Amino acid sequence: MKFVTYVLSVFCFCLTLTACGAKKEAQASSKQLSTKLLNGEWDVIKMGNESITPGENTPYMGFSGEEKRMFGFTGCNRMFGQFNPEDVTKGNIDFGAVGCTRMACADDSYEQPFLTALNEVKTIKYNSKGEIELGDSTGKTVIVLKKRTEEL
Repeated sequence: MKFVTYVLSVFCFCLTLTACGAKKEAQASSKQLSTKLLNGEWDVIKMGNESITPGENTPYMGFSGEEKRMFGFTGCNRMFGQFNPEDVTKGNIDFGAVGCTRMACADDSYEQPFLTALNEVKTIKYNSKGEIELGDSTGKTVIVLKKRTEEL
């Protein structure tokens, strides 16, 4: 009877170790998938309550997890900043100080609202439509992004 108890104990211990290893492996591949998923260019399709049809003069964002950088277009000027890809896997994102070029654009209606919304961003999540939702510190969505399928 002691032998059976010993064998069952060893079996349960090995099973626990295997389960823990599988969980860590799943978390690691989830982390890689998030960075790979985020990489590339994303059109801004919604800011606040306003829907935006992507076009030549509409905002977009780009991400490079390997370089820990964010880049894009405000609707008038080029923008650039940084982010921590590890925070993204936890549902958080902070761009810190975002830099922009300083061109004047007479008909631009997106830049100021976009930069204001971008300054509020603290959370990130992927929705069931394959879009990225950038939210404020309360989790309220302020910007929605959709992966670019082609260059505009």
